Amino acid sequence: MNGFELNVSIPADGRFAATLAVLAEHAAYHAGCDKQLSAEFGAAVDAAVHDCLAAPAKDVSIAVVFRHAGAEIEALLTCGERIRVARPVPIDV
Repeated sequence: MNGFELNVSIPADGRFAATLAVLAEHAAYHAGCDKQLSAEFGAAVDAAVHDCLAAPAKDVSIAVVFRHAGAEIEALLTCGERIRVARPVPIDV
């Protein structure tokens, strides 16, 4: 599969945190991860989003770049600091 990049920005509000977790899960699945690996990636992104929301200097929004290139799926969260969540993607040979 060819790589992809998806840029998303949501309000820094706990009501929207699950949205990024679901997008992360779908991004991992479309990158080639099975449902279990996709769910694990979604959970890791959800934890990172909650770290953003708990930070003392809250931004107005959380910007996320979901990227699949090569054998990795990653999420780069920007919320006053930059948090990277990445997982390997199984490669069929």
